[in-house]
Amino acid sequence: MKMTGAEIVIETLLEQGTDTVFGYPGATVIDIYDKLEMHKDRITHILAAHEQGATHAADGYARATGKPGVVIATSGPGATNLVTGLATAFLDSVPMVAITGNVATNMIGRDAFQEVDTTGVTMPVTKHNFFVRDVADLAGTIREAFRIAGSGRPGPVLVDIPNDIQSDTCNFEPAPIMPLSKPEKASDELVAYYLDPRNFLQEDGIFQFLNLLYDDNQTVAGVRSIVQGTFMEDGAHVYGESFSYPELLHEV
Repeated sequence: MKMTGAEIVIETLLEQGTDTVFGYPGATVIDIYDKLEMHKDRITHILAAHEQGATHAADGYARATGKPGVVIATSGPGATNLVTGLATAFLDSVPMVAITGNVATNMIGRDAFQEVDTTGVTMPVTKHNFFVRDVADLAGTIREAFRIAGSGRPGPVLVDIPNDIQSDTCNFEPAPIMPLSKPEKASDELVAYYLDPRNFLQEDGIFQFLNLLYDDNQTVAGVRSIVQGTFMEDGAHVYGESFSYPELLHEV
């Protein structure tokens, strides 16, 4: 079925089980708000007095329901007003999906009215963020945002959608919700084993312990690449000084 980008946003939110969104309207999300009004019997919009309040409300909704909170804001100051709420959700591991509008794709980087590098600004306080350049990628991007927000260690994910993408059209095909990836709980005995420094500092102990905390192999691989350079054949290299393992264990 052919739909506009704004219609795809609403249909994908409904597909992901969203029944409530929080936000404040503006020029670059007006198409999305038009479609929200048309679907107000299926999805409730809570109008905030300020975008920061909308993110905190979405945060509270996620904590209360266990479902990702959804917040919508316009470009420029609307998007930057989300930062405090995103940071709160990021530090407290709260699942959230933030949808922001932006200027048309042909105006990106030209200092257009209320243009801001939303993904750059929010990168430090989100688990991941996306800039949508093609309406054909929109539904898949929103689905991926929900998957990332709710899997592993939960957190906020931002999707930045230029306003011409919201008015462009493409075919939309509904898709089933994919089950979230959740790490298995380690036994108390296994955790206690790796909390012992003598086991933790064995050749692969730190990485096996990280596998208990994260279900993301890329996270563990990234830490491995950083930490491996600190261990030497006969000891450890910490902050530029060399220690033998017995000395290091004694310090621990």
